[in-house]
Amino acid sequence: MSSRDQPGAAPLLEVRELTLRFGGLTAVDRVSFQVFPGEIVSVIGPNGAGKTSLFNAITGLHPPSSGLVLVQGRPLRRRIDAWTCLRWLAVGLLTALGMGLGADLLGLWSASGVEDYAAPEPFAWGACAQRLAGELAASGWVHGGALIGLVLGVSAAAAVWRRSRQEPEVAVRSGVARTFQNIRLFKELSVLDNVLVGLDARSRCGGIEAVLRTPRQRREEQAVRRHAQELLERVGLGAVAGAPAGSLPYGHQRRLEIARALACNPTILLLDEPAAGMNPNEADELIALIRTIRDRQVTVLLIEHHMRVVMGISDRIVVLHFGRPIAEGAPGSGTGPVLLELDDLHAGYGGITALRGVNLRVHAGEIVALIGANGAGKTTTLMCCSGITPMRSGRLTFSGREISREPAHRIVAMGLAHVPEGRRIFAQLTVQENLMLGAYSRRDRSTLASEAERAFELFPILKERRSQKGGTLSGGEQQMLAISRALMAKPRLLLMDEPSMGVAPLLVARIFAAIRTLNAEGLSILLVEQNARLALATAARAYVLETGRIVLEGPAATLAEHPRVRAAYLGEAGA
Repeated sequence: MSSRDQPGAAPLLEVRELTLRFGGLTAVDRVSFQVFPGEIVSVIGPNGAGKTSLFNAITGLHPPSSGLVLVQGRPLRRRIDAWTCLRWLAVGLLTALGMGLGADLLGLWSASGVEDYAAPEPFAWGACAQRLAGELAASGWVHGGALIGLVLGVSAAAAVWRRSRQEPEVAVRSGVARTFQNIRLFKELSVLDNVLVGLDARSRCGGIEAVLRTPRQRREEQAVRRHAQELLERVGLGAVAGAPAGSLPYGHQRRLEIARALACNPTILLLDEPAAGMNPNEADELIALIRTIRDRQVTVLLIEHHMRVVMGISDRIVVLHFGRPIAEGAPGSGTGPVLLELDDLHAGYGGITALRGVNLRVHAGEIVALIGANGAGKTTTLMCCSGITPMRSGRLTFSGREISREPAHRIVAMGLAHVPEGRRIFAQLTVQENLMLGAYSRRDRSTLASEAERAFELFPILKERRSQKGGTLSGGEQQMLAISRALMAKPRLLLMDEPSMGVAPLLVARIFAAIRTLNAEGLSILLVEQNARLALATAARAYVLETGRIVLEGPAATLAEHPRVRAAYLGEAGA
């Protein structure tokens, strides 16, 4: 699909050293990347990384402080319209000269009739007019008007010059359209009318023709309405064209925003978190829709926290952190630096060998799933990583440092925390005391109270139970407590062992929503989960472990379609 690998291929969108500042705050810091025709490129990173600010700078919503954006090799900025500038300058000069000359003529006319004014005939309007003209000429108002005309003309010319800077309408006319992180529909208008708003950018008839209802305008209006209906059919909203936009379900409102953006007839479509708030089925439908858009020769640049969507459709991924690009690559290749690496890991218990040459990597910012049957060695893998179970041979590195022989408490202090299978909370201690024990190894204790509050924000039920003993919590609440306790260690990598085990379905959904939130904030996660379908829907990459050996690995979305995985772990016997 993509032309990136074709000899001599030119990028459709090129961002060069783009910087966006708000006062002393740098939101986007010298970002450079290219998007080629036919590609789907995703921009990922934690909240506050500068992803939406990057979109705003590209489209001119916030003019960049420095750098350059090129579409099809041309800078994305309005050409300086010299003729328009000259016309406005001429208007200003002619207004000044005309009013100045008018003032002189009024003065001469009034002077010629002053003697007649002394004894006017009844209703001698001509004499009165001459007298009034004289007073007006003498007052300076006409000369003031000339000055105002000159100022307005020069100001208008300067405004045209300033409008040569990058602006949203310039981006649209250059073939760049976008959606927004927060839905921005006209909710009182119908679904069809919202799409018609997008089509207005391509209208050839002006306001005068619209008022006069010329034949050309009527023909264009009919064609535009047909096209709007076709776009709604394409995104699956044709049946609700007449409904108010605000009455649509959340997922359908996201689709409507995409249809409105497509109405601008873009060559490249910028989507800002289109899967936000969607359930797994809606996310799958969104993946299919984005692929359909790409198949219609529209290149896509995507911001998304939903890693299944990112890994399922992206040709390349750009990772931002604090406004700077820190990695770029193909999905499944690992786009960030390697955080955890297992190299030929062997482990066991007595005469039993549990792990046989396991090789595994977790990159910064990833969720990696490790799935397999009971007894495959998943829990042993995590326990070796956290230093609880000694490894027999192999090499284990964390953040570039070998930790093969490090004790568990030192590994925690390095930034690797473990949420064990079965939760292992202290039943006789309160929720608050369990949380504080999670921070036992930390030297910096000044922020513990605020971090405990962050845990309560993540799992509000724990705040209500903060003085309650851990052993009296439900299974799901204990799992939330175990996760929160691990977070108090302030880890960079979180090992999670069976977080859904023994938990009610409603609480499972809340726990996995929290997992996605933590990952969106920059936390890397190695996830062992009995619910393979849920694990693969959450992770970016995955490994399949059987009898102590890795037998499959790759993007989670790809493994979810693998016949062996579908038959063994997803309950699809006919796969």
